[in-house]
Amino acid sequence: MAKVQKGILSDATDAALDADVIMTAAIIGHAFQRLNTGKNCRFDLEVQLKPGQPTYLPELDLEPADVQQQIADHHNALAKINKALANGGLPAGKVAQLGITPFYDLAGQKVIIGGTGNMAVQDADRYDPGNWSSDMAKELYNVALGTLKDTNGHPIKVGYQGFGAYTGFVDGRQGGQTGLMSTYRFKVPDAANRWIPSDKSFPNPKLGAQIGNAPDQRAAWGIIGKNSDQPGIQQEGMYFQDQDTARGQSPLTEADIAGYVHGMIQAIYDVEWRKSQPGAKSGGTPYEIAVGSKTSKLASCFTCSIFMEATGHPASSTHLGKGESWCVLHPTATPAVTPQDKARQASNDKWAAYCQQILNKGMACMVTTKANLLNQDHEGSFAALKAYLANRNTPDKAYDFANLILDAVTVSQKEYLRVISTLA
Repeated sequence: MAKVQKGILSDATDAALDADVIMTAAIIGHAFQRLNTGKNCRFDLEVQLKPGQPTYLPELDLEPADVQQQIADHHNALAKINKALANGGLPAGKVAQLGITPFYDLAGQKVIIGGTGNMAVQDADRYDPGNWSSDMAKELYNVALGTLKDTNGHPIKVGYQGFGAYTGFVDGRQGGQTGLMSTYRFKVPDAANRWIPSDKSFPNPKLGAQIGNAPDQRAAWGIIGKNSDQPGIQQEGMYFQDQDTARGQSPLTEADIAGYVHGMIQAIYDVEWRKSQPGAKSGGTPYEIAVGSKTSKLASCFTCSIFMEATGHPASSTHLGKGESWCVLHPTATPAVTPQDKARQASNDKWAAYCQQILNKGMACMVTTKANLLNQDHEGSFAALKAYLANRNTPDKAYDFANLILDAVTVSQKEYLRVISTLA
């Protein structure tokens, strides 16, 4: 059973401030790790479109004031990240950069790619998959985009088409193609080391809708949106595995946590499984594309990006928007038995170890003998984070670090705003 307490880190802390500190440390630590090993580090501005605008725009038609504020906020966040990196001893000249999230065209010349993140940011191949290596990949891509029509001329739609509809698939391998992999919701199977707020009424609006069964509540912690929103999300094609009785699932309750696994993460699991098979030359390359009419940005959320980094598939583009209730998939049995589960467990182990590494490094950059970069209202959560992790710095405790990141992103907020709030 999950730990039920006021804050993520203790019963005396504020959950929103805890989440700010955890994610800020992770972002700084990730940037430090990449730059300190001779790689680039760029966070891309994910420009928000005005409501009702189509996905594919010949030119951006944006509210100037909104865009200016987003750009100013991102510059502010990057300045604070770079100040922390210098405070942590990163050599002068090594800085995180700010870019613009690429938009793709219908010709398919830009996608999210797992594995090109170490290329120069100016290199077009960083975002361009080139020619698909198989007819199946071409067809999957066209199905995902909705450019493949049925006999009546209607677009064939597969998988989730709503907000945040990022769909994964794999290309570049021999011996079989896997279908499209859309974001889906599931019940976290082992929530023993996860967190649920003790106050179900949530007087703090940052924590979202109350827990309960009324339309304006949500059935379990982690669900994105209210109960009344869920039928519409299902109609847009999202699979709710937690409602799949054929798989032995039961309804979500107040004791459960809901998680969402993105298409890229599923594609990486698939690549790693195929790569582990005897005689396999390549597991292929994982890709992710934005589909539907509500999603157009071609960047991985930060939580996806650190999983990609840890498993050897660095992201082509990373944004610092939301990674709401992002989660890894757990093996279906413990210990893992099937090749698929073994590959999933191995990937998760690498990710957990990387979470341990970047949280430690991020904390070390935020407060040093040279400077304390914390805003005063976040000092209590930072102290609680250090205390919580103090006796957990061994390989067998890596998931204690990783679970904090999973808990933090159940508290909805854009990552760049967390950075601004946390650091002075």
